[in-house]
Amino acid sequence: MAVLTTRPCASPQARAPGRPRALLTLTSVQPLSRRRWTGQAAAAATEEATTKSKETLVSDLLVSARARDESACRASASALATLAGPGPPPPAPSTWRTLFTTSTGPSGGKVGPFQGETTQAFHASPVGPASAGTYTNKLAFGGSLACLELSGTWEAVRDDRVNVVFVNTKWSLLGGAFKGGSAFPADKQPRGHWSLLFGDEAVRVFTTNKGSLFVLERA
Repeated sequence: MAVLTTRPCASPQARAPGRPRALLTLTSVQPLSRRRWTGQAAAAATEEATTKSKETLVSDLLVSARARDESACRASASALATLAGPGPPPPAPSTWRTLFTTSTGPSGGKVGPFQGETTQAFHASPVGPASAGTYTNKLAFGGSLACLELSGTWEAVRDDRVNVVFVNTKWSLLGGAFKGGSAFPADKQPRGHWSLLFGDEAVRVFTTNKGSLFVLERA
């Protein structure tokens, strides 16, 4: 993009004899700052996204998640966070299915070259606040052919943050014909947190303390 600048044409007295009158004189074409243009484009995109309804943004998010389009997922999640806020923590009890994630580990459904399906189940604590309880991340291959579970506790410490502590792991084969597991020592239990971007009764979006993006739908 360029900026056009002009200068007034010379007066009849100042013109040389026989020289035609100039109506417009181009003095310079100045390129618009790339930073300024980028900022304007980003602002326009943000304004366009936030003018959409929440229902439209959620629909766009689900389409992007199923298409495994990370940049589109992040854009829709950011617009939802701006429009509707992070939303409440997951209700308990509830179960959620992972539609898309950038995680490359078991939490994202991968063990080596194998890709499975992951679900997250939340249960309220029998004692204590309603914003805390137990949590199970389940990774299944071929239905119940092989399963891995990571269990722990969760606590919503803010509207936009949930802290998690992992307590034990379990595995099973052939529908439970073979199974086992182990517990983490109390002083070595892995800890993390989720930064909530958006959540309602049907969809949740968050990033982990390791930077992985998760998009989940109610199972």
